[in-house]
Amino acid sequence: MEVKGVALKNSFDWVVEQHGKESWKKIIEDIPKDSQQYISDGIIFSSEWYPFKVFIDINKAIINKYGNGNHKIIYEIAKNGAIKNMNSIYKIFMKIASPAYVTKKAAAIYSQFYTFGQMKVHTSEPTRVVLHLEGVHNEPIFFERISGYITGVLTLTKVKNLKLTYRYDEKGKSATFDANWE
Repeated sequence: MEVKGVALKNSFDWVVEQHGKESWKKIIEDIPKDSQQYISDGIIFSSEWYPFKVFIDINKAIINKYGNGNHKIIYEIAKNGAIKNMNSIYKIFMKIASPAYVTKKAAAIYSQFYTFGQMKVHTSEPTRVVLHLEGVHNEPIFFERISGYITGVLTLTKVKNLKLTYRYDEKGKSATFDANWE
């Protein structure tokens, strides 16, 4: 199971912007040695693949250092990263794209960022979308990341009063993300 470096880069950017470059070095020092070997110099390459464990270890270190043990900080990092990335690359497109179209594309490109699981649009309505992520283990940090990303992307389509929840089905090894808005 691997994660594209761009997901780690969002964490790097947030730590550096909020707390300075030295803080990123401390995050790297706080992760287990087996994960440190992949980024011992602190550099994240957006186009490289990293073990999922490295991704989780970095996010755990951020939660412990800056989130007081609360996973919601990962949601915020992902949301802000999505807004920042999409606003710079697809700014004009995002102003005219519908939430349904954007979530359909987000589900389709999931595999470009993760080597595990498959995301599908289950429901697409004018004020609601339900995404299923199949073939995944129960990892709340990862689900906060996905939730934050979906929220960030939908926010750029100008939806109002967005609410997003997720639940995990242990038996089916799947997560469901349910977003609704006005």
